[in-house]
Amino acid sequence: MKLQKNIDNQYTRAFTFAVKNIKPQQALLIDRILVAFQELYLCAIDELEEIILETGKLPHEMGFMKNYLLHRNVTSTHKFIEDLNLVQKDATKDPYKKLLMNVNRINKYSREKYFKLVVDEVKSLLPEDYTKQQYNELLNKKILLAILNTHRQSSGLRKYYKNIMFNDNEYAIFSDEDGKINSVKSSFGMKVKDPNLKLGTLKIFRNREALVGTPKRLIVKRSETGKYSITITFNVPDTELKYRFSEASGEVGIDWGLKNLMSLSDGSFINKYDDETKKKLDRLIAYKKKLNAQLSSKQQFLATVTNDKRAIPTSNNYNRVLSKLRNVEEKIANIREFHNHRISNELLSKYELLCVEDINTAEIKEKKEGKLSKYTRTGMNRNINDASWGDIKTKLEYKSKWYGNKFVLVPARGTTQTCNNCGNIPEIRVELKDRTYKCEVCGHEMDRDLNAALNILKNGKEILGN
Repeated sequence: MKLQKNIDNQYTRAFTFAVKNIKPQQALLIDRILVAFQELYLCAIDELEEIILETGKLPHEMGFMKNYLLHRNVTSTHKFIEDLNLVQKDATKDPYKKLLMNVNRINKYSREKYFKLVVDEVKSLLPEDYTKQQYNELLNKKILLAILNTHRQSSGLRKYYKNIMFNDNEYAIFSDEDGKINSVKSSFGMKVKDPNLKLGTLKIFRNREALVGTPKRLIVKRSETGKYSITITFNVPDTELKYRFSEASGEVGIDWGLKNLMSLSDGSFINKYDDETKKKLDRLIAYKKKLNAQLSSKQQFLATVTNDKRAIPTSNNYNRVLSKLRNVEEKIANIREFHNHRISNELLSKYELLCVEDINTAEIKEKKEGKLSKYTRTGMNRNINDASWGDIKTKLEYKSKWYGNKFVLVPARGTTQTCNNCGNIPEIRVELKDRTYKCEVCGHEMDRDLNAALNILKNGKEILGN
């Protein structure tokens, strides 16, 4: 249930419900729509690749849409999408606009990564007396093609489209007498004569509370394990928010870690899992590795036989193993999500002011790139991902608005190196292996993570005061 403030001084809350007893024709229609979007998205990738090969740059949105019209009725899939009026002006619904948005974003934030991959190839293709303009044009072309090729592999091997979005005038909500939602009826497909193309009413498991506000958007989603759910977003006025943790008091600074998930400024530590959950998670992760190895061996065998590295097996045995893998991945994700919610609720129910270290996991991984061996780095990255620092931080931020707590993000720079007693920063940097902080000026000695948490609380109060 995420919370986000919009321009009208209202908050947008998103609620997700599991669909129960879905009809076969409803499931078939949802699956067919998602497959159609996926095929159209891959068609858009091919079209964009042709444009980049010809011009060497990304097209303007309107120019790209003209090419889209050429492919609209090529297959029955595109005709199916057109008949149901699925492709709309909303960029999140239109595969061509969505592709251009994704490629532009990758080109903006990950250009340096692809530059390292193609720069040697570009220099080998140019003549000896090449100009700077020739170099830049060919480099830009190769970077865009590399981005598109990577995106094609990721969006083709996985189901890129996983949900269908409807606006507030395309569905109706039905509730019980106590105000709790029990079903949603979509007007989607009502103008189509074919009864198999009507979504109709989706029954859901009732929510725990009566929802207030104006419903804005409905998203129907299919998970990779074949489970269906819907998400409804509401615009909720600030006066309607429920402050559930009004008894919360006190203040805390939070320092992230791997040995202990959180070190709090009051001297306590929080671990993400208890021993029983950790054993269960380890068993699931080991089983996941085993299933991945089985899939990899089958794919390598097919690649050897067909001489095609991208060949994907279609046998029943392969699909059966893949289905098991998807179920295991879902269980792992659910365990992690549950404990992220549990930890965030515990902190918000206890502390009124939360000063949280603003940590960037991508930067940490990049800094350790050349300092650690491959296997050590892989293990560390796995532990960082499992800790889910970013997800817990996000939950604390939006829930603090909902519950009325105060939330402050504190820059991580200097929090570990600075003495919380006298403010001294040592000339010799405190390394990760040094678990105890010893100040060379005032002689103060304490756990390094606790020292960092106290600095975070102090800095957070200063930011809040300013």
